[in-house]
Amino acid sequence: MRYVISLLSLFLFSIYWFGENNQEGLTRNPLQSLSNGHPAEKVPPKPKSGEKTIVESSADYNDESMYQERKEHLENYVIGVNDEDYKVYDLETLLSLAEGGDVKAMKVAALKMMDKSEKAESAEESLKYHESYLELLESAVVYGDREVLGLLRTKYVDGSPLLMDSASEAEKANAMIEALAYYEFLGLRGDFGGKYYGQKFFFKSFMPEKTSLSSIEVRGVKKRAKDIYDHYEGQRLELGLGPFDNSIPEAFQVHIQALKAEYAQEMGALAIK
Repeated sequence: MRYVISLLSLFLFSIYWFGENNQEGLTRNPLQSLSNGHPAEKVPPKPKSGEKTIVESSADYNDESMYQERKEHLENYVIGVNDEDYKVYDLETLLSLAEGGDVKAMKVAALKMMDKSEKAESAEESLKYHESYLELLESAVVYGDREVLGLLRTKYVDGSPLLMDSASEAEKANAMIEALAYYEFLGLRGDFGGKYYGQKFFFKSFMPEKTSLSSIEVRGVKKRAKDIYDHYEGQRLELGLGPFDNSIPEAFQVHIQALKAEYAQEMGALAIK
């Protein structure tokens, strides 16, 4: 029952979270980072739907399912019905708009790059399009879009050495810090649902045997999360866009606190406070 409630909470959180960006990159959803009059954030994404944040084991975590989930997430939530007009633009037009700071164009262009990566005839070509996909996602992040934050999992979590039998213990330890720091970064940006469910997902999928984090590990996660945050905000500041806006509407604070309490109870000594 608790698991069902958790998924329902995540679904409701996703409905609230996934608003839309206007053509200039200004967010209309108050949960996105460019609310309250802040200008859109800039820099020149394979997604998953909210209901599938927690998987049962790493055996469920394969390239095909990850790609399909991310594509569905990008098409149905991140882009949304109000961005359908952008889908008729060719890639060259979208990239030109993205270069000018149009966040909608960045996200639709990312979807097209994802398709090109999937249909590429060689691994080299597929990698080229995938890298372009990531660059567009990170551009939207620097411009302050919070809808695409969860798609950066493809950079910080997917392909983790934790899935490789040949990985050394040091490589696995570093991979754990990197993945947890990514989810912690989501929390720093105000995406607490992404942090709480993401970290639970990580341990359930990759390290189900781990029962606690040492103080050194927690410090490492927090430091790396701050480094990731500073990396993106630094690019934003260079563009003269000001610091990130990580605010959450007051009316939603009760739900955030409920998520936090559930996270602390379920994670125990694995929780990062």
